[in-house]
Amino acid sequence: MENKIVLVISIVNSGYSEKVMEIGKNIGVRGGTIFNAAGSVGVDAEKLYGISINPEKEVVLILVSKEIADQLLKALYENLGSDSPAQGIAFTLPVDESSTNIQNQYKK
Repeated sequence: MENKIVLVISIVNSGYSEKVMEIGKNIGVRGGTIFNAAGSVGVDAEKLYGISINPEKEVVLILVSKEIADQLLKALYENLGSDSPAQGIAFTLPVDESSTNIQNQYKK
């Protein structure tokens, strides 16, 4: 079974979560959940990837269709990727079921 809904998880430096949502809304995202987090990485990883790690992070969770997710990942990479001040990373996880899917089934 192919997942039609995915969870996009975006982790950015503190202060960039609203930019994640702005990019998403321009693509058709209706909303998301933002929470604060703390990053942790060793000095070796900083040297390996050539970036400094800001421990203050924001995590944005967005449930979207697979089609929107592909567009969103591309836009997030282009605007808030690891080469930007946001030093963002974004990835998806499959979602088997959501309350929205179930709600739509009962409306039929």
